[in-house]
Order: sequence, then structure tokens, then C-alpha cells
Amino acid sequence: MGDILIEPAQNAPSGARQHPTLAPSPFNKPRMVDNELRYVADAVANPHTSGNRPFTHRGEALPQRRVAEAGAP
Repeated sequence: MGDILIEPAQNAPSGARQHPTLAPSPFNKPRMVDNELRYVADAVANPHTSGNRPFTHRGEALPQRRVAEAGAP
């Protein structure tokens, strides 16, 4: 598949705000930017990925840490 390119509206009313053309974005192509492969391996090795399990605990801990770091009570 090719890239998706979003163009400004062709039939926009006169004076309507036009957005610039966006850069191409790969379609349906996962990005590996951090520990994604390790997370996949963890999910395969540990079939308990839903409910009150390690992935849930990690998902809950991140926003709690960020809020605490921001100084919220």
C-alpha cells in the first residue's frame, strides 16, 4: 500500500480556513520505537494479558506516575 496524503478541501467556501497539506503517513505500518518487541514476547510468554494482570498494572501505573510527577495530589 502507498502513503496517504491529505489535501485541503477543494470545494471549501470562499474565505474558509485552509489547512496545509500533511506529510505522507505510512498506512497500516507499525512503528517500533521503544520496547514493542519485548512487549509482544511478554504477551506470547504470558497468556494472561487481560483483566487484573501485569499488563493492566503497567497500564494503570504510567498515568499515575505522570500525574504524581506533575505535582498533583
